[in-house]
Amino acid sequence: MKKSLFAALACLLCLSSAQALDFSGYAGILGDYNGSVGNTGYDNNLTLQGFLAAQIDFNGKFIFRGEFKIETADLFDSENNPLKPRAKNTIFQVGELSVTWHFSSAAVSHFLSGFIGKFEPIGSDVFLQRHLGLQPISSRLMENWGGLVGTSIFNDYGLGLSYTAHFHKSLVWGAYLYAFDSASEMFSINSLNTELRIAGNFPGVIFDASANLAFTFTTGAKLYETDPGKYEYVKNNLLIVQSVLFKIGANLLLGDRYGVSTLIQLGLSNVSLGADSGSTPVFGLNTMGKFLYAFIEPRFNFGETQVAIAVFNLPNDNLRGLLYLKGFNLSSSGSIEGLLGLNLCIANTTLRIGSTNITLGGHLTACYEKNITGLISDISTNPAEIIGNIGLYVTPFASIPLLGGEFKTAISFNPFAFIPSSTAYTAFDAFVGFKVTM
Repeated sequence: MKKSLFAALACLLCLSSAQALDFSGYAGILGDYNGSVGNTGYDNNLTLQGFLAAQIDFNGKFIFRGEFKIETADLFDSENNPLKPRAKNTIFQVGELSVTWHFSSAAVSHFLSGFIGKFEPIGSDVFLQRHLGLQPISSRLMENWGGLVGTSIFNDYGLGLSYTAHFHKSLVWGAYLYAFDSASEMFSINSLNTELRIAGNFPGVIFDASANLAFTFTTGAKLYETDPGKYEYVKNNLLIVQSVLFKIGANLLLGDRYGVSTLIQLGLSNVSLGADSGSTPVFGLNTMGKFLYAFIEPRFNFGETQVAIAVFNLPNDNLRGLLYLKGFNLSSSGSIEGLLGLNLCIANTTLRIGSTNITLGGHLTACYEKNITGLISDISTNPAEIIGNIGLYVTPFASIPLLGGEFKTAISFNPFAFIPSSTAYTAFDAFVGFKVTM
């Protein structure tokens, strides 16, 4: 390990002496506090999370990138508090480690990368920013504190290679090959993935789309049913392919971002194209809500005021870390299946305090605390429970330039939490965060 580290440092020193070196970085820290009220009294939680991202560019030919995240558990869970069990107080994760070689031939620019982590995922702004130089198009509602990547349609965290080609200044093609162990909370998938991608920026449309084939596999011995009631134990296989799964994702902004536009993000995963052993849940009518990611948000700019109306179906795996939807996840007595919701966001980005330009706004969010499949099931079998599964949160927020960075704060509260007869709900969630570019 030490030899590898010294070798990597030596390579960096050699490159830096021969090439012009450009360094850029991004860092952030956030504190989050939430309180719950209900039949069991009052409960409160305090967590901290932060990230550090850095890029070293050697004359545009070699680019090294790294992103690291840290997140604490509830800081009130300590050995000094006998009312709460002691928990792991810190989680550290490598968000991305990658190296990219940039070279050109004729009129084509080529980017060959090796990576580990969550690398330029579909639905994130990162790919559009790196390869097309675009400003972010993602929704305010879907903001998290996960570093540069932010929210994405799929949570693929893996080890692999990518190739991207710029045939035109406004059009980019890409191909990926990577292996990963899914971080899903619903199930675990080991898979080898192949992916094709295309992105473009043209008048009236910005798009980023990908299609992926995943070969799920297991290693070692496994019990198979060869005939009805007959089983065979297959041994000594280095690799057993369980199924072939297909997934597709798209991220589009239609219209004029400074006037009227619509953000459309769609994703569909785990569509089985082959035999499955039964251990991997696949897409079907009865599981559609778990694998369908849909987010549609018309946007309107009225001078200094911005209005956005979003409708969405978000699977459970996409909820982690979302700043403005955290209350729904916390208010559930167990792990929710997903969210089917509607959001109204109004913001003014040109308010001034002295010479400082600030942003003030708010979200009004109503969600059915399951998903579209759960709603269809409840309508047909138990319509009386539908109202009880609907939550409402009001979230005013502010963003202020400060010390060369950006200070953000918001408080999200649930008016139903204060009804005396209610069960335990998250009464409110508040955060204070700071991000800075280095």
